Amino acid sequence: MLSETGNISLKRDENNLSERRERAYEDFGRFLSDFVRDLNDKSEEGWSLLVEGPRDSLALRRLGYRGRVLMISVLGRCGAAALRGVGRVVILTDLDREGASLASKYLRLLVHEGIETSLSERRRLKPASRGVFLHIENLGRFSESGGARLEHDGPPRETEGPQRSSALGPLRRRAARRIRPPR
Repeated sequence: MLSETGNISLKRDENNLSERRERAYEDFGRFLSDFVRDLNDKSEEGWSLLVEGPRDSLALRRLGYRGRVLMISVLGRCGAAALRGVGRVVILTDLDREGASLASKYLRLLVHEGIETSLSERRRLKPASRGVFLHIENLGRFSESGGARLEHDGPPRETEGPQRSSALGPLRRRAARRIRPPR
């Protein structure tokens, strides 16, 4: 049986944990606001953003990203034709093992196509997420309805490819297998 002081101690520990968690979310929300602002700055310099699918694109739009978005799911269907007019690409795949594999694969493909690429934003996001967010689509939780209130200045640009909200896991894997970088 716990004593009265034991109950108070447990409540205090729970409150501290809750406050630390809340602070971590607020810090991540501030980081994310700066991160999206930096992505928008890169977009104005002519960089496109490569994400895995439409839910990732939608989450970034909710956060205020206004630049051109390319989706791996579309590249798998359209191939090199989807890359016309693209000179520089920021690769922002999920932070899990599959996302790392896709980032590596498309890095090789894009470099082979003569497109300048960057993984620095993905590398910057990974430690900031502290393993809490592995999927780009979950970053949308920090949009207007979630933790951080982020600025939206201006309408978003068009996203490449159709917008679908269905589960694309198997399609994404199949599409990723279609484009193979030359050896």
